[in-house]
Amino acid sequence: MQADSKQEVLVTHKAARQPRVSILLAVHDARDVAARTVESILNQEYRDLELIVADCASRDYTATILQRYAERDIRVELLRLDDADVAAGRDAALAAAHGTFALFMDQGDWLASGCLDSLVAAAEESSAQLAIPAFSIDSTRSDGSRTSMVCAPASQVWGDARSFRKDFGRLLADRLFLNTAGKLMRVSRLRDQHLRFSQANGDFDLMASYLRHVERVCVVQGPCCHVSASATGWCRGTGPGPLSYKQVERDYERVLSLYRSWGLIDDAESMEEVHRLHLSEVIRCIGEVAVDSHSLSPIERRRAVQGMIDAPSTRDSIEALRPQARDFGIMFAPIARRSAAACCMGARIQDIVERTLAPFTPARAACR
Repeated sequence: MQADSKQEVLVTHKAARQPRVSILLAVHDARDVAARTVESILNQEYRDLELIVADCASRDYTATILQRYAERDIRVELLRLDDADVAAGRDAALAAAHGTFALFMDQGDWLASGCLDSLVAAAEESSAQLAIPAFSIDSTRSDGSRTSMVCAPASQVWGDARSFRKDFGRLLADRLFLNTAGKLMRVSRLRDQHLRFSQANGDFDLMASYLRHVERVCVVQGPCCHVSASATGWCRGTGPGPLSYKQVERDYERVLSLYRSWGLIDDAESMEEVHRLHLSEVIRCIGEVAVDSHSLSPIERRRAVQGMIDAPSTRDSIEALRPQARDFGIMFAPIARRSAAACCMGARIQDIVERTLAPFTPARAACR
């Protein structure tokens, strides 16, 4: 890789290597989580890998922590960037990759033991262009309580574009395309399509571009990839409430664009799953505004919620899902009536119920 003035590549006692898998990690001020992420990768039973870490202008001890790993393990390469933008860091890590497969991770993510072994084996056996592991969304609430939502659908292989696209809506509703984290992708396809995180409008935008011409995909029910607390929407790192909602709407439009390119925009069965996920995300955003947005006044909260429930996309999803209204509990009716006050009340009631039941409820085995 050719370094420029904004990037320093630290190569410690490394010979030329051609690993099968390049694990690509971009971090910024990650001293509290970097070690767990890196060690979960280096301790995998699968050994034919390289770990390329882009430190994006960290101001804490992150670079020092990473440098120690690079000095003692030949598989670790550290890139230092002057820019704090982790999207640019991912791009730099991809440009430096030597592997056949790429697996992106973010700070705070970690791999359960055996995750990489089962994922690579499934991808190679099926010649998959995309391999998706089971994953767990590990979240911390504002009161300090922790929750995990496990997404572990049955293992399956799609050998052609038609069969994959037919099931895509179900996989989307299962949140398997939440972000790029943990997914095994072909480095050659990423480069041939000139995909760049810094040019994409969020993780899902890049994921959708990669998926457009994919034919062979596999899902692996095995050890999880754990994604960090910010991975609660279609795309990570967007901020709470109104900011998160804007990203949800952008991702929804991206899904519609993908379905148009596939000729599935008028397929009611496929679109039902799209509407299901979209409405679930709108409800999540309403909850963030009503419960967690302490910086907003009551009037600002109601105004933000009103904008969400009046949006044409929300109205489309409501109409498409009326037969399944019960699936959305107490939130469907106030959204259908366009009552922001009732939506805020419902979100608070739902939050109380979830907090009360959380100690007695096991992590879910699917993300429906």
